[in-house]
Amino acid sequence: MNADRDSELLRETEVTRQYKFSGAWLRKNRRLTTGPPFIRVGRMVFYRRSDLDAFVAAHTVEPNGHRRRGTDGGQAE
Repeated sequence: MNADRDSELLRETEVTRQYKFSGAWLRKNRRLTTGPPFIRVGRMVFYRRSDLDAFVAAHTVEPNGHRRRGTDGGQAE
């Protein structure tokens, strides 16, 4: 993977367009601290692409009903 791409910071609008998360879902999960990690600078909110990819990988459900532990080759739960 490209380190520049992994550390790229995305605004909420870019996340909604590229990852198909709704803006309302992102805001709700920021408030509840249950969504992907985010960076807040004043009123601006950013998401690191690598954090979004890890969040999606951690919530991937395999056809056998088990969740993956991540993309590091770990065993399914």
